[in-house]
Amino acid sequence: MKSSNLFRNIIIAALFFFTFWFGIRPIITGDEFQRKIKKGESPKGINQYSLVVFGTEPEGLAAALSGARLGLKTLLVTQDSDPGSYVKSGLVTYTSPDYAIVEGSKKKLNNGIYSELFGETGGNFSVTDYITSAKRIMEKEQSLTVWYNAGFLSAEIDGNKVNGISVYYGGEKHLIEAPVFIDATENGDVLTLCNVPYFTGSADIGVPNSYMPVEYNFIISDV
Repeated sequence: MKSSNLFRNIIIAALFFFTFWFGIRPIITGDEFQRKIKKGESPKGINQYSLVVFGTEPEGLAAALSGARLGLKTLLVTQDSDPGSYVKSGLVTYTSPDYAIVEGSKKKLNNGIYSELFGETGGNFSVTDYITSAKRIMEKEQSLTVWYNAGFLSAEIDGNKVNGISVYYGGEKHLIEAPVFIDATENGDVLTLCNVPYFTGSADIGVPNSYMPVEYNFIISDV
């Protein structure tokens, strides 16, 4: 009788151990999440990625950095020669935190990667400072590859699914394949390439002929 009880207790203990070690522990420690993420971490093809982001607007940088930090093999592609984006083209030299009243309290809205990009430069900065800061942050990510001076050529589409985007880079044409593509370009260049429907102005709210005001920026030197 005692031996049967001992055997039963051993079986119960073994079942408990395996349930905890292979079932509960990975969820608690995050190992299960990392395992699922790493399924797409290293696609076999040289131009196969888990995530491809087009455009180095701050939103594009945030998307690419987030993917890389999750362990995804990430490619960031831009037509520009640096990650300056509209900060460079619009001569943006100042940024300030945005706040909103959330549940009765004043909350800062632009945290996270936004703070990383602009936090190093302070409220007032030069375009060069911003570009240097962005490059420094991206260079730390081993899972992130950046292509500058790239040209967007065409898209391989099957029904409503984009299977690949052809890009001209480094003097060659590359077919980039990924399960997820993000268009973070200023003018939606890749969306247009993929024949995605779009609207102009304020057509989404029923005012198609209403557009944002034009802003002129210029530099005065030798004054």
